[in-house]
Amino acid sequence: MEDVSFEESEKVWECDTCRWWEHSLYSYMDDQHKYQQFKDWENKINSAILKKFGLNSKEVTIITLRKYISENNDYIYNIKDKKMEELVASVFKEHYNCDVRLVEKSNDGGVDLILIQSGKSTIVQVKRRTVAEKVESVKEIGELLGATMLAESRNCIFVTTVNHFSKDAIKSKQLAISKEIEN
Repeated sequence: MEDVSFEESEKVWECDTCRWWEHSLYSYMDDQHKYQQFKDWENKINSAILKKFGLNSKEVTIITLRKYISENNDYIYNIKDKKMEELVASVFKEHYNCDVRLVEKSNDGGVDLILIQSGKSTIVQVKRRTVAEKVESVKEIGELLGATMLAESRNCIFVTTVNHFSKDAIKSKQLAISKEIEN
């Protein structure tokens, strides 16, 4: 590689509008015969931070939160209840092509979201627990089933961050299905 030389350079770039900046190092290869320059590598050393947000901040978009959680799964146990409800709503909206209404009351009676699809409403209860090993109890399922009946719906979904339900909760679910309550 006699006819190839390497050149390293350093660059600080700044946006004229917002003043955000980025500091990078570059390495280039020069082909002496063809008079061409090729970028060998680039390393961003540091950049400006316009403002820091906690992931529970109202300013953090759900898209940003979803991306962060997909890369840091255990963070799901640290988000606030309302953010969790917004997160679940965005997933349902995207994957089920339905309208989603957030029930924004502190005493919601077991209804956190209402999905509307083809004129049919589905009641959704969202539970964000701080650890996966907790067990969802029959009480939680009973609350959802009661809320579903009071909303005059026959469809419900229970969303939780835990990895299992109590035996009584499972029996309660099976009994509800036998009585034609879909979940």
